[in-house]
Amino acid sequence: MKTERHLKAAETFENIQQLDPNRRYETSICFHYAEAGRKKLSDNWAEIAYQKSPTSTNAYNLALTKSLQGKTDEYKKLMEEAVTLGSDAAMLTYGEYLLSKEKEKAEELIQKAFDKWFKEFEENKLSKNDFSRLIRAAKQLGKIQIAEQVQKAKDNLKNEKGISWYNPDNTATDGREQLENKNINLLN
Repeated sequence: MKTERHLKAAETFENIQQLDPNRRYETSICFHYAEAGRKKLSDNWAEIAYQKSPTSTNAYNLALTKSLQGKTDEYKKLMEEAVTLGSDAAMLTYGEYLLSKEKEKAEELIQKAFDKWFKEFEENKLSKNDFSRLIRAAKQLGKIQIAEQVQKAKDNLKNEKGISWYNPDNTATDGREQLENKNINLLN
């Protein structure tokens, strides 16, 4: 059922994109196709989104696509770009990738993302999409107690509000031009 809603959202955004080609919906289309399990369509829209608007989110999504295609050089280039453009998700993901190659740089990237997310967590401003990422970052940095604390808070929120949590392995969206439908779990 959720998969069907994401497929319908992707198709709807595609139709809107055709009607108004000056608006940017490619990132949302990519995200919803990914959530609907339509990998080829999601990959295609990741490429289109990046070509139309090379933002940190689009560079990150395309980097993930290139990684799965085994295109390591393109992955690294796009991740570096996403990090430079300020993507916290890229800092964590690319940092994890670099752990066995450039440990100092990897830890610096992960620490930077961790610091931002943990500050937001302490201020009760952490996006629900970043709870899993903060947990991963904390574990990578050996901050197990913090990871457990954040996991407990995440579990409590889920139990209290019935929130369906984001899978950190999925693509991101730029937070713009998304359907306002409480039945669809979108990234902010």
